[in-house]
Amino acid sequence: MSTASETSDDDRSLIGPFEQRRSTFRTGAQAQEATKGIEAIIRKKLPLKKKSNYKYEPIKAHEEMRILTVFAGKSEDELECMLYKSKLPSTPNQISSSTLPLSPYYALSYWWGDDYPKNKIKIYDDTGARGPTHGVADSFNSWGTFYIRDNLKAALQQYRQGNKNRDIWIDVICINQDDKDERAAQVSRMQDIYIEAQNVWIWLGAGEPTTKETFDFLKEEILDLRRLDGLIKDKSTSEKWRLVINLIRIKWFSRRWVVQELALAKRATVRWGTEEMDWANFAEAIALFMTRYDEIRRIIIRSEKKQQGVPNDSVAALEARRLGVNTLVNATSNLFRKDENGVIRQRLLTLEVLVSSWLLAFEASDPRDTVYAVLSLAKDTSSTTSELVARTSWTMPKDNGFCLTKFGEVVLDWVLKPVLFKPILWLLTVSENHNATLPDTVSSNIVPTDTRILPDYNRSLADVCAGFMEYCIERSKSLDILCRHWAPPERELTPLEKIEREDNQLNETTMPTWIPSIKEHAFGEPLGVLLGRHNGDSLVGSLERQNQQNYDASAGLSAHVKFGKYNIPGVLKAKITKEINITSLNTIPDPGAPSPDYSARYSIPQQVQYDGTLHVKGFRLDRIKSSYQVLNGVIDGKALALGGWPRQCNKKQVPDQLWKTLVADRGPNGTITPTWYRRACLECLAKVDVNGNLSTKELLTNEHTPRQMVSFLERTTRVIWNRKFFSSFDDRRYTFFGLGPSKTKNGDVICILFGCSVPVLLREKRLQNGNLYFKFVGECYVHGMMDGEAIPAQRPVYPYDKQETFELR
Repeated sequence: MSTASETSDDDRSLIGPFEQRRSTFRTGAQAQEATKGIEAIIRKKLPLKKKSNYKYEPIKAHEEMRILTVFAGKSEDELECMLYKSKLPSTPNQISSSTLPLSPYYALSYWWGDDYPKNKIKIYDDTGARGPTHGVADSFNSWGTFYIRDNLKAALQQYRQGNKNRDIWIDVICINQDDKDERAAQVSRMQDIYIEAQNVWIWLGAGEPTTKETFDFLKEEILDLRRLDGLIKDKSTSEKWRLVINLIRIKWFSRRWVVQELALAKRATVRWGTEEMDWANFAEAIALFMTRYDEIRRIIIRSEKKQQGVPNDSVAALEARRLGVNTLVNATSNLFRKDENGVIRQRLLTLEVLVSSWLLAFEASDPRDTVYAVLSLAKDTSSTTSELVARTSWTMPKDNGFCLTKFGEVVLDWVLKPVLFKPILWLLTVSENHNATLPDTVSSNIVPTDTRILPDYNRSLADVCAGFMEYCIERSKSLDILCRHWAPPERELTPLEKIEREDNQLNETTMPTWIPSIKEHAFGEPLGVLLGRHNGDSLVGSLERQNQQNYDASAGLSAHVKFGKYNIPGVLKAKITKEINITSLNTIPDPGAPSPDYSARYSIPQQVQYDGTLHVKGFRLDRIKSSYQVLNGVIDGKALALGGWPRQCNKKQVPDQLWKTLVADRGPNGTITPTWYRRACLECLAKVDVNGNLSTKELLTNEHTPRQMVSFLERTTRVIWNRKFFSSFDDRRYTFFGLGPSKTKNGDVICILFGCSVPVLLREKRLQNGNLYFKFVGECYVHGMMDGEAIPAQRPVYPYDKQETFELR
């Protein structure tokens, strides 16, 4: 995604890893030669990327899968395997053209690791022989090398048996990762792969010296409810509780794909080194731990104070309920309604909830999987085939003179021919509003329905994020997603990849400011929760609670939004292999003609390329005049003065605008503000230091702070952390007081955007041609303007022709 050039001093173009040095120090040929020498040294020091030479046999990627046979062997033996093809699991609405059998298998769920694939395994070609004791010497002679990372090697060694083979599905081996079309097709069938597996093996890693003690503690003590109460009362159990905290910090619990892998599994087993535990029991033990976590944390902090004099910040700051493990133990009940046989009957959460709220604790090695990894879990990303046939949005553009209803009888007759159940490629086009839907060639009883969110690894991360946001805004009619920090950064390149990128003269994509980065989330990137809070909680409502909004700054007015896009022809063109020949996607098939062969794989090319602009409607309230940062929970005395708190006078009253701003005029989880917050605030303000500053962190950790003050301070911390208090100019005879993000600057514009439940801050910029645009700074709390007070009595009427259009970049 790119934008027009700008004159801003604080915007810098992205350049290669060595280009910075060249542009800074280059003074002539001699300097250039020196730089080349440095690069050569770095290249020599980098580990060589070992290249696998195993040749994948092609598969019908929407209908078939590969399974890895791990041959029996001793722990010290070389890992020898075989890949063979299997039919993908059948579903109620699917008739597959594949003639392969459906083979039983296990599925491995594990963390890939961040090391280089340096461990060689042998993969033999498939000769068709099967069996638990079938070995290499029986008929195999052709093989190739394949390199895997340390964690996968440890897993294969642990799961390999000494006397019989094991058939396992492992994503990094069973999917040809270099074939983007196959990868996208297999991703769309991932749910079926995990549903059909006999058991999903959860591999936490090779284990530690305390692994057995940890699992014994879970099984024998935490799961015994009578013993659990005694453990909480026993103040000498801090070391045992530390074992559990170390366990839930394992990287597997932050991997995004595991949510799907675990939630869809019929059965799952957790393994850490040689220790094993059924997932259901493991989940119950962790859930019980979480119910008592506040007490457990106090036990550990007290123990550390006695031993060291000060508590360990990593434990004191850890909000364990924000960790991915807490989401996972409740995943099945929160995501689905299942029948007695474990069959999914209803999906409960939307894609917007999953991506921008519920799954923020999970990361993906490919940042595009932030969206793709949860498509099969969402209730709004798929439809049954019967729903697709009747979907009114399946229309051609008006100028084509065609719509589904006009040819309904022909379409239904053709669609209902069993072999042609999917895909209905000829029907698909991309209209201006992208309502065209795309059925998967072979799917389960649900199929993807919107081209903007279909897995396509040829798309840039910026386009994937923009497409997801357009999809969400169109469905919700709300701009609140602009204020939820969810978007992943580009994957950090290895030193070798950085050099390769520079050699190929490739530039990284710049994200527009209206795509909200997860780095500004309350706990930053997924693993940031281990280090404690980074920012205040988002002000917009918690989507998982039935789309509840905390505020209504735009008084329920619908969003008016337009995404800027490059002018690319709108007709959807499928990439067809030579096995299939469709002359025109706009041609209506003859119902009496022979059924074409749709067994060939196809991919959906990038349909929309966004230009980085977003046009929204709204109006201005004022500009920021002054602001003061909250650092590490310390509120500057000048910020308190902005809110009307006097440093020296009769301090028996606290201004409403101050105490209500400290808690964003709400209680926990968006509830009505408790009236006693004013009294608690007054008590806290009596504790300011000699400079008039208030340290919320110091009061919270003081054992003598009254419980009600602690409750008030906990709410305050969630609101103010790393934010800026601000006041505005009094252009309209009223000075606004509120809270903005840490990057708030004087001069930023306070705005109400139609369709957004909270006010926002925008920053004016100019292009080189003089045209005005805005950077999106973030959401803000403005006292007295959070519930529609700024909307005039004569409400603006959609499409708001008399209101200002803000072009965001």
